[in-house]
Amino acid sequence: MKTAPDRPRKKRRLWLWLIVVPILVLVTASAGAAVYFKRQIDRQLTRAIAEADRDDPNWRLPDLLAHRTPVPDPENSGPLVLSIAAEIPASWPPSDRIAGLSTVPPNALLTDDLTSDLCKELAKVIRPLAQARRLVDRPKGRYEVTLENDAIEFSLKHLQAARAASRLIQFDALLRAQEGDADGAITSIHAILNAGRSIGDEPLLISQLIRIAIVGEALQNLERVLAQGEPSEDVLARLQSLLDDEARQPRLLWGLRGERANAHVMLENFATGRVSVAEASGMSDAVAPAWLTPFAPMIFRANQATILHVYNDAITVARKPIDEQPSAWRAWEASSSLPGLKKAKLTEVIARLTVPSTAGAGQAEFRIHAMLRAATVLVACERHRRSHGQWPGSIAEIDPKILPEPPRDPYGSEPLRVMPTEFGLVIYAIGPDRVDNGGAVTDLKHYLEPGHDLGYRAWHVSLRRQPAPLPEWPENVFQTVPGESEAIP
Repeated sequence: MKTAPDRPRKKRRLWLWLIVVPILVLVTASAGAAVYFKRQIDRQLTRAIAEADRDDPNWRLPDLLAHRTPVPDPENSGPLVLSIAAEIPASWPPSDRIAGLSTVPPNALLTDDLTSDLCKELAKVIRPLAQARRLVDRPKGRYEVTLENDAIEFSLKHLQAARAASRLIQFDALLRAQEGDADGAITSIHAILNAGRSIGDEPLLISQLIRIAIVGEALQNLERVLAQGEPSEDVLARLQSLLDDEARQPRLLWGLRGERANAHVMLENFATGRVSVAEASGMSDAVAPAWLTPFAPMIFRANQATILHVYNDAITVARKPIDEQPSAWRAWEASSSLPGLKKAKLTEVIARLTVPSTAGAGQAEFRIHAMLRAATVLVACERHRRSHGQWPGSIAEIDPKILPEPPRDPYGSEPLRVMPTEFGLVIYAIGPDRVDNGGAVTDLKHYLEPGHDLGYRAWHVSLRRQPAPLPEWPENVFQTVPGESEAIP
């Protein structure tokens, strides 16, 4: 006897197949896509590593640290800087008492109040200041860089020591210039530069940016020192030689090589699970989405490949002569997708986050290079004036025995500008806007804005050491009757 077919069971099986089959297809497709993308990422990473191996055989972090330039102990300024900083009080100097220093024109004397404040503050640091003056004879330096947390962090306390030592010597340079000790003030400028140079070829971008900052502070003080007196030929020649040498140092190249090596180790640690993102960031594991965990190694590998490609190209540019770099950097910024930062993919987000900092470091290097070249010409102009009794009318007129090869403007294709003015000279580079603004030199807060040049002023001897500026009187201070006109009758 035949029984009726079990229609509900068939219907249930049909629905089961309709659910299971698509899931199996999706899982299979996802697994296939994962395998495909993993192979693609592995190929990209292999190619990026091969590029680095070909162009820079010692690019990995252990090799990079092992191949740093050695500095003999008697010549090394690093330990001396650490010793100086250790003796400077943590609260020194109080910024409120010396805030007026930056507002005084370079060729004007400081007010009696500011001079008194400088003397009082330097009296608190007599012993470290005596040590700091010894830096003038140590133009080379090196610190031992130690790794912490599996190459994620470095111990960089020495950078703060270098900044503290340089700040101390800046105050010494200002007071010596105020007291008319021009040679002593130039010697202090020399020591400030060497405080920055104590960082040496440290392969980290932050280290080289600190070096750039310290060198920049020395150059800012140089303009004032030269506007306060007439240093002797010997100290000027020695300083010019150091400025020229500092301009030749590949600070950006050192920093970029270290950043590439460190990023490679960090992402390798993340991809292999040796270090967790939570451990590196100090956050709880709960912040990472659960669905992301299986794909994390692939994401880290993808970023590792991308970041190596980006840094490989950047380092290729940084190896070029500085005068050939501007157009190459603009091409690098376009190729590294700097404008598309907000649209970064998961496979590129870490790499793209590094691009702005790298581009910013490039701007800082170009700025300090232009300023170093301008400062070299500034000192050469002062030496020419002392030797010939008058300023040179242009950079080409500087005595070739003093300046054998006039430096070029890194922002343009011409030599640096030397322009006579009513107060002396302006020595300048055209600046990031690549427009000659007639020597409109400005403070560094505005140098990226259009309409500004980068450079220094040199003052006629008769205009140096002018009286200290009068205090700024409150508005309407001479008004006796409310509402009375302030116009001169």
